[in-house]
Amino acid sequence: MENKNLICYLSERGHNNFWYPTKTKAIIQNTCNFEKLNFITGGSRKLCALKVLKSCILPTDFNSCSVDNMSPPQEDEYIVVWVEHHAIKMYTNKKEM
Repeated sequence: MENKNLICYLSERGHNNFWYPTKTKAIIQNTCNFEKLNFITGGSRKLCALKVLKSCILPTDFNSCSVDNMSPPQEDEYIVVWVEHHAIKMYTNKKEM
């Protein structure tokens, strides 16, 4: 199976300084590695948190959330993003960091 780019949701800090998923979408490039985090989401959104290099994220929209999360894109800085659980299962053959 060919690895494709992975759709993700950017994060924002919220209550108790925790990371929460937003509705702002971005793309994780298929050549990038990531680390699965043990964060959980509540409600109806079944999302999994990933730690990925900022330079691996391609925003699909330029709004205040994407600007806050992505600027400036540095090679060695990490960001927390969220992906749907079913999408991450397709990447089980992808090496994690």
